[in-house]
Amino acid sequence: MKRILFLLFSVVALSGCTKNYYLVTAPMPTDIYSGSDLQQSIATVPENNSYIILGNSAKPYTYFGAVYGYARKPSKAARKTKLSKSAYLNLVFLAGHGYVSREYAAELGASSNSRGNATGSSSGSAARATSSGGTVHVKGYTRKDGTYVRPHTRSAPRRH
Repeated sequence: MKRILFLLFSVVALSGCTKNYYLVTAPMPTDIYSGSDLQQSIATVPENNSYIILGNSAKPYTYFGAVYGYARKPSKAARKTKLSKSAYLNLVFLAGHGYVSREYAAELGASSNSRGNATGSSSGSAARATSSGGTVHVKGYTRKDGTYVRPHTRSAPRRH
């Protein structure tokens, strides 16, 4: 009997430790704040754009592209979908839409170059030479180990 109670308690305790991600599409603009006090707005999610929240608190941690912060709990008018881990990992951020599935981004003609970001062009190259001849713009990408490398400019490779 004690074992069963211990196992039941363990399952209940551990189930509270999982992170629940939700995809939210609000019919009105949503402000994202730098702190949980909701005092300083750092960005606004445009209406009908999708963003991600973590958990069900009154001030959930919020992701919108490269912006991370806190937002007010979504209104009842907002569409809120709980995400499985595979669905969460299948999302990319697309300007003008928010988070969408990789398949939908492909239908729109965007190529996803990392987990969480998509570009509007269908070119798959990670680097593009500029007209200055000495620099190359590198788009953001995700390494095999999962580390995201932000877009940056570097010197052009040498040609032999």
